[in-house]
Amino acid sequence: MNRIILIGNGFDLAHGLKTSYKDFISWFWKNQKEKLPQDIKYWTQKYDTDKGKSYLLHENDFIAVTSYDFNIKFDKISLESFKSMISYTNQFLKNIDNNMKIKNWVDLEELYFEQLISCKNNYNNNMENYNLYPVTQLNKEFSSIRDKLEEYLKTQNEIITDNFQKDLVEKINKEIIHAKDCNGKAFNGRILFLNFNYTKTETLYTTKIKNADKKDVIHINGELEKRDENPIIFGYGDEKSKQSEEIENLNNNDFLENVKSVKYTETIKHGELEEFIGKGQIENKKYEVFVLGHSCGNSDRTLLRKLFEHENCEKIICYAWKRNDGTDDFLEKSRNIYRNFDDKYKYRQRLEEKKDKNNFKFLPQYNDKTYPFEKYNMVKVGKKEIEYTLCELPDKKETIKPFYISKYPVTQKQWYEIMKDEEKDIANPSEFKGFEDNPVENVSWDMIKIFIDKLNKIIEDSGCIFRLPSECEWEYAATSAGNYKANDKGYELVSDENDKEKQYLFARNSKTNIIEDMGWYWENSGGSTRPVGKKQSNDLGLFDMSGNVWEWCEDWYDNDNTYRVVRGGSWDNNAEYCRVSHRYNYHPDGRYYFIGFRLACSL
Repeated sequence: MNRIILIGNGFDLAHGLKTSYKDFISWFWKNQKEKLPQDIKYWTQKYDTDKGKSYLLHENDFIAVTSYDFNIKFDKISLESFKSMISYTNQFLKNIDNNMKIKNWVDLEELYFEQLISCKNNYNNNMENYNLYPVTQLNKEFSSIRDKLEEYLKTQNEIITDNFQKDLVEKINKEIIHAKDCNGKAFNGRILFLNFNYTKTETLYTTKIKNADKKDVIHINGELEKRDENPIIFGYGDEKSKQSEEIENLNNNDFLENVKSVKYTETIKHGELEEFIGKGQIENKKYEVFVLGHSCGNSDRTLLRKLFEHENCEKIICYAWKRNDGTDDFLEKSRNIYRNFDDKYKYRQRLEEKKDKNNFKFLPQYNDKTYPFEKYNMVKVGKKEIEYTLCELPDKKETIKPFYISKYPVTQKQWYEIMKDEEKDIANPSEFKGFEDNPVENVSWDMIKIFIDKLNKIIEDSGCIFRLPSECEWEYAATSAGNYKANDKGYELVSDENDKEKQYLFARNSKTNIIEDMGWYWENSGGSTRPVGKKQSNDLGLFDMSGNVWEWCEDWYDNDNTYRVVRGGSWDNNAEYCRVSHRYNYHPDGRYYFIGFRLACSL
């Protein structure tokens, strides 16, 4: 018996690739913001140096900007602020943004089909209205989105190397790819990797099958960077519906431009699939289907119906996706598979039923325990347990075990991602609003505790529990794990003995100890916070330990238990306050536009 490994986007996600619709649309808007100032060729009128004003119109395939100040850094402002300044030149993109139901790729393809139906209705009933948004415009705009999708997915395709997710690949290869067949016998047939994605994730498994006669690969929807040989197919594939028949009867080929069955004729891939499954009941063509990460939704309905109802199909084994809360998506997928059968008896006969939680097939998933560490750029500090004493409070000692601390203070963007469901003043608390990469400030110690609790609930299966650093941990990390090349007071005297001024030590960097190099303070900040990571790091690779914002620590300032410790100084302070050994304090429920925080995590 042969085997078809039916691969959908969930398969890529299970391997840790960022190929979801959400990943793409986030990249898309970031890309629009970042490239806007560089697209000078699109400006209809540039900056008027004589009058000191901007008169311009920027327009590309997606958006237009009619009001612009060259001092605005579009890549730094929030998406909400950015969208308030633009209008859409791509109506399909506008429809995407206005449709709250768009969560997955199949939803996007179904939106295209809905828009196609709308164009069809206007074409039939009101030619004047049709001309306002004809099918040719819809297809052009849809193609622009497809091209951007292709551009984005290339970045994910580059991640897939021979050693990518090695442990997970070995697990899937053993438990699924070469599992026993549906009759309980050792598998010894041909394997077809039928990939509905554009990425090359199947190569992680095909390279392990040495016998070329035992494996086949079909990228049925096209491949990246192979437009001539196997172009990208993105559209709809449900030809059974009444609305599809009405479109066919229009006798207008523009309406068929993105019909998947039509697009399949542009490549030899569909013919290869026909050869694999055979015609008529042929013993050596019998096959079973393993569904790995495919939603089996309506956008591929025509092709899936052929696979599932074919006389040589013996069994359909659907590997479910296990969610963080312990539930799975088997029922959702089984209902989608149900829609792909005209003969419901065959559905009941062929789909392997879900038995119980202990005897059920789940798609192994990459448990990205590094996610929170990557998201907040965690750096490991220390190699062994040490006794650390604060430079300017020698009575305060702490036994420090190796720990993680984030490279940067938590940014406004990171804060909003966790707190966006809170009241507006809590979700977006900063005094210097609209700058995603600036450190969040105007947050009390108490508010930060809420943030950390919510964050830890989101990532509870990651093996990481975030917290604030202790005061000793903070100073130990700021001084490059205690590697001070000065006296234990944290400063050096200047060479002139008559000059009582001190040369203060800032975040420890073996190449420089100049505040201008290390941090934002009163004389260079311009009167506000600045984007994180723009000055030099200390020797551990930690940024903004001196200046930008004070950072809350876990500790009480003294034995009165009234005020909490802050460290590092801020944009609003003179250099003296930005010494890493300097201590200060504020009430834990106080909010100040010069205090933020960074995260720590125990090993």
